[in-house]
Amino acid sequence: MKELDVLLLGYLEQRYESAPAEERRIFADLLELQEPQLYAYLTGRETPSDPAVAQVIDQIRAATHLELVPSRLLVAILINCHCLSWRA
Repeated sequence: MKELDVLLLGYLEQRYESAPAEERRIFADLLELQEPQLYAYLTGRETPSDPAVAQVIDQIRAATHLELVPSRLLVAILINCHCLSWRA
C-alpha cells in the first residue's frame, strides 16, 4: 500500500534510529499487521488496545505531523494525491 510508505517514512527518517529497543520492536510488529489495520491505526480511525502500541502509533503520527491532521482530512488528502485508491 503506497500510502503506508508515505505515512511511515517520516518516522523512519526522524525517529527510528534513536528510538528505544522496545519501540523498534513494536514498530517491527506493526509492520506485520494487515495493511488495512495498520492504515486504520495511522489515520486515527482505530486505536490499538495495547497502550504501548498506541504510544508507538502516536510517535509515528508525530514524526509525520499526522497528529495535527484530522483523520477524515488525511484520507481526503491521500485520495487527492493518488496515494490512496478509494473503494466504496
